[in-house]
Amino acid sequence: ASVAVALTVVGAGLASQTEVKAEDHWRVKNARNQVLGRSTVTAPAHFWENQRREIEKLKGEIDQLKLLLGKSNFDNDDLKERLKDLSDEKQKIQEELENKQKDYQLAVDGHANTVKRHEAEIAKLDEIIKKQSETAEE
Repeated sequence: ASVAVALTVVGAGLASQTEVKAEDHWRVKNARNQVLGRSTVTAPAHFWENQRREIEKLKGEIDQLKLLLGKSNFDNDDLKERLKDLSDEKQKIQEELENKQKDYQLAVDGHANTVKRHEAEIAKLDEIIKKQSETAEE
């Protein structure tokens, strides 16, 4: 059968006076594949089925990556929100600390003034006692 096909192709080329290359003609390829035990219909079908499976597999991987990317973006947004909250909290604590430091400094300064005032009063009392002692001795 394959010989007949090949002769038909060559004959068709002679009848139409065109150059026909038998190795490139689809009928010759089909005949050769049938002789070798392979069908051109099944070989491309297997090839295209493998390609389809690979495409489906890649589509699944793309979908998984999109989900992962979406989750990463969601996590990133959560982290940005958390960072903003922590930054605001830090600012609030910083302000509270500064206020407490000012209050502490006022207390220290107030205590120092009280100590100076008491020391001055003690010094006055010592002077009074000293003068009274001197007058009592006379």
